[in-house]
Amino acid sequence: MTEKENELLTDERGRRSDTLSTSNIPDLIDLVDREFSQWKRFSTLWIWLIVTSLLLVLGFVGIESYSDLGVRIALSAAIFAVVLASLQIISASIISWIATANYLAIKKSVGLKKGEQDLLLCALVFMKAVQPSMKLSDAH
Repeated sequence: MTEKENELLTDERGRRSDTLSTSNIPDLIDLVDREFSQWKRFSTLWIWLIVTSLLLVLGFVGIESYSDLGVRIALSAAIFAVVLASLQIISASIISWIATANYLAIKKSVGLKKGEQDLLLCALVFMKAVQPSMKLSDAH
């Protein structure tokens, strides 16, 4: 290891850290640009979509068991409200799911241990999750 690399991995108190630090922000930005993936958390999305579809199907099967038009309309409105609420939960949470999955993957590749947090890395990943088409290095 060169002296410069050793210097980058040592903080101001002289403690050695094998991870990227805030003194190496351009490298951290490049790492996030390189490692970020929009498709990291679609397993969670599929679970929510399956649950929403199942609620929709079960609701419409339940509607068919009633002959009264008023009950059918009330059940249809309730099903629509539940499906709409589920879709709102999905759309509000998708960026958070993607950012969390990317943060954990990049944190592991950087070498942070399970309990350690890097707030700068977290902020960079969340910025990238909100605007994935823009390179963070261009904004820097």
